[in-house]
Amino acid sequence: MGNLSSRGFTLIEALITLCLLSLAAIAILDLQWRSLRASRQSSLHSIAMQLATDMADGLRVAWPAPDAPATPGFDAWLAEVGVALPAGRAIICRDAAPWDEVAGAYRWDCGEPAGPLVIKIGWDGAGDGTMSPPRVVVSVAPVQP
Repeated sequence: MGNLSSRGFTLIEALITLCLLSLAAIAILDLQWRSLRASRQSSLHSIAMQLATDMADGLRVAWPAPDAPATPGFDAWLAEVGVALPAGRAIICRDAAPWDEVAGAYRWDCGEPAGPLVIKIGWDGAGDGTMSPPRVVVSVAPVQP
């Protein structure tokens, strides 16, 4: 009958090879999915930074007494944040310490009225409808005297 080692692959060897190739394909698909999500979050962050700097420029023009709701175009800007970012939210307030050390993230609450004027923008980054902490915080004006 001949040598058994020259007969080729057995069914078990072929199944093991198919399982390994399937695992490799799944790993590649997962890597691609993570790359797409990271690219999307980077794009949203860029949009939020552009929106924040646009409003910051408008507030600086209104200096020495910038008041966000009184700034021309404020309502349109808020609407643009809501449209450009998924479940986008933005606030402008005075806050000396926007970073929460305990949570390790920015916070939505505003601090004392004598703090610097800041713009806080956040959006639903997970796509599950929950609001995350602000992802972009831009300081507009220094502390009031």
